[in-house]
Amino acid sequence: MPDFALYYIPPTEHPLYRVGSELLGYDLRAETVLAEENAARANVSGFAQSWVRDSQQYGFHMTIGHAIHGQADQIGAIEAEAESILNLFDAGNSWEL
Repeated sequence: MPDFALYYIPPTEHPLYRVGSELLGYDLRAETVLAEENAARANVSGFAQSWVRDSQQYGFHMTIGHAIHGQADQIGAIEAEAESILNLFDAGNSWEL
């Protein structure tokens, strides 16, 4: 059984992606190390590079599900179901509880 994980990464153009990437010092989508001196870090009083040293390699993302065990032939169905659920949070979609 393969292990897999689900992550959400904001679109490149989203302000949260830019700020998160600058704080970490790594742009995951561009696979580029960013300047240590930048606007996001300047807004955090006393920012220390040591705060992000270990997490920098992963880039800015939100972990939805980590170390999930599954059947290899079911990965496509799992991806489709996760996408369907996450689409519920699209501001263009209306939904009710």
